[in-house]
Formats: sequence, C-alpha cells, structure tokens
Amino acid sequence: SVQGLARRLPELGMVGLEPDHDAAAKRARQAATRSMLLPWAAEHLDPAQTSIVVVGPRQQLLAQLRALDLGEPEPWSPDGRPLPTP
Repeated sequence: SVQGLARRLPELGMVGLEPDHDAAAKRARQAATRSMLLPWAAEHLDPAQTSIVVVGPRQQLLAQLRALDLGEPEPWSPDGRPLPTP
C-alpha cells in the first residue's frame, strides 16, 4: 500500500539502503542455489549448535525425522513446552 511504502522508504534510508533494496534482496534470495549457499553455511553455521524447527502432524513427521538419523527429535507443544517422546 502507499501507506506501507511511505513507512518503508524512510526505514531503508535511515540504514543507508537503496529504495529498491527489498525487491533486489528478494530477487537475490530467489536466485540462490544450494551450491551458492553451502560455502556460506560452512562458514557461519555450526551444526552442533543448530536447532531445526519442524511444524506439522507429529506422528507422520517423527518417522521421517528419525529416518534422517540426526538424533532423536524433541517434540514440543504448540505453546512451547517440551513433550515426552513417544
């Protein structure tokens, strides 16, 4: 909307970004490939310190996640509380 754009343009300017930053960033994200991201991920992400959040039907997802052999999934409730592992 015009109102949203009127709010966003000054925000971009305050941090030194061009008015088309959001569109350019979206194009760059959409163009990213796995081979482009792997070097960045190797430098910035430590798998031992990483959590992956998966949302969906627990019984279907648990079997799929266990098949990946990345450790036992930790189920949590929708309100952010740990649940017992089935």
